[in-house]
Amino acid sequence: MTSASEEDAKMAELTSHLPIYERATSLVESFFGNIAWLQSPIERDQIVEEQMPMFYPGHRALRPEQAHPSKAHDLALLFITFACGAAGDLTQAPMNEEGEKYLQLAKAALAVGNLMQDTSLASVQATMSIGLYKLASGRKANAEEASRIYTLACNLAMSVSFPGLFCETEF
Repeated sequence: MTSASEEDAKMAELTSHLPIYERATSLVESFFGNIAWLQSPIERDQIVEEQMPMFYPGHRALRPEQAHPSKAHDLALLFITFACGAAGDLTQAPMNEEGEKYLQLAKAALAVGNLMQDTSLASVQATMSIGLYKLASGRKANAEEASRIYTLACNLAMSVSFPGLFCETEF
């Protein structure tokens, strides 16, 4: 179990790796233009209207000391979107250093807190998108790994309660 100050330090470190706003928007556009057609658990509006403003207030990357551990899985979702965007960047090879960097950052952000106890929509989407990245990056061995990741994401999704999604009725 990690202390709150350790989680704050992890979030500050992770946030320090956010790319400049222009590159971030380029990666998001590359993801939705070249990868998301395949399969995407993320809606464009969610990234553009929720995630980007959360981590890029005023079109500037969030300062590391402003990061809060409660947003770690949202940050993971943004990082894996960047990774998939890098895989879909037609100026680079599908398997490239930038994509791998954001993949590792996404995994690290998912490790802040307790993924199994604090499962959220963002953590399910991020996990599913890790599987998508594995497919989009083009390594043969990644298909089996992607399948295992999708299974994990589906199991996580079953543990998430979405207010208003299911109605309980009295009989």
